[in-house]
Amino acid sequence: MPANSKTALEDARKATASAAAETTRAFKDLTNRAQGAIRGRYDDLKGPAREYTDYAGERFDEAQRYVVERINERPVAAAGVALGVGLVLGLLLAGRRR
Repeated sequence: MPANSKTALEDARKATASAAAETTRAFKDLTNRAQGAIRGRYDDLKGPAREYTDYAGERFDEAQRYVVERINERPVAAAGVALGVGLVLGLLLAGRRR
């Protein structure tokens, strides 16, 4: 192989290695910036999400207390409703198998 070809080949190898290293650095930088942006957005959303879950939890607790009070007021009626709902669900599920 002539000397010029070896030099050109070695120059191409160095340029390729340099481009690969630069691409790796750029990719790492882009990855770090994306992670920072995602973390920032996550932190921004975490506060309102906590408020919504707390609110939903409070509403669920209220609904649960309401149901328990109604069951305690009329246990026979509550048992009848539960039996009726169970019967309807059982018929619907049994009908799906046919």
